[in-house]
Amino acid sequence: MSVRSDGRHIAGLIRAFAALKLFAAAVALINLVLGSNYMYLSAPPDSTLSPSFGGPWPSYIVVLEFVVLATFLAVYAPFALAERELARREPKR
Repeated sequence: MSVRSDGRHIAGLIRAFAALKLFAAAVALINLVLGSNYMYLSAPPDSTLSPSFGGPWPSYIVVLEFVVLATFLAVYAPFALAERELARREPKR
């Protein structure tokens, strides 16, 4: 089994985060046109987040971006560690 650590996985993680930001930008425009609050981009939810979590709009969006990025990294970490372990065990040619 061949394992390549060429950074493609991290690049995919960055592309996924960028795609999420583009999707959020599109939803923000829809919110503006419709007067809605999808993805809580126009205002924080009333009861789910505490008022001190990230502050008022729009600062809480920046805080949540870091939370999302940390979540992406936490989900990716076991795969990165497994890949590193497989590469370590693979015989050298």
